[in-house]
Amino acid sequence: MIKDFIKQNDFVKEYSLENYSDYEQVIRNKVGYIKVNLDFPALLFMDECISLFDKRKPFTYTRHQELPDAPGWAGVILADNGKPRATPMSEAPKLVEWFKSHECFDFSDKDKTRIHIHYLEPKSFIPIHQDYENDMCNGLNFAITQPAGCKFYVEDYGVIPFSQPGDVYLCQIGKRHCVYNDSDEIRIHILPKGPYLDKQNYLHRRDKRRH
Repeated sequence: MIKDFIKQNDFVKEYSLENYSDYEQVIRNKVGYIKVNLDFPALLFMDECISLFDKRKPFTYTRHQELPDAPGWAGVILADNGKPRATPMSEAPKLVEWFKSHECFDFSDKDKTRIHIHYLEPKSFIPIHQDYENDMCNGLNFAITQPAGCKFYVEDYGVIPFSQPGDVYLCQIGKRHCVYNDSDEIRIHILPKGPYLDKQNYLHRRDKRRH
């Protein structure tokens, strides 16, 4: 099934923020991805992410479905909310400080904010799933590593064109999507979670726009 899904969605479309006046327009329109203009120093956080690798646990569900077993895909949830799966934020001090001190993010509510570190090992995949019932370009995703043979596929929208460490994309996660790491290197991505992300601010940071 995943091979057919990949084959059907192995193309790249172009989407530009210039076509939308604000974040709500991005949400309302059928957008596959938006390149976000944050200067994310991925290599600075590599050692912390690698040091947490042995604490990873499998992901088993989203808000809409249970997930099939996917060996090679697991993660760490950095949070200070006291929940059983949480790893204290103090175990990744440089990464956490970058988010806490950045003007585009508000991590002041420890009960509602967290940082996911996703690990996808070589020749492994994130199974096909969707995080919302309808189109929703609402998944903020930061690349720590980005193997050349690893692709993020979205139904009807194609491939989200991550190409290097430090890439940041707002991703369409309201359609079915999957990731396949067809390489010999591990893929590590960061997904910040919480209600206080200043999306309007980070979408329109033109001072650090990268073409």
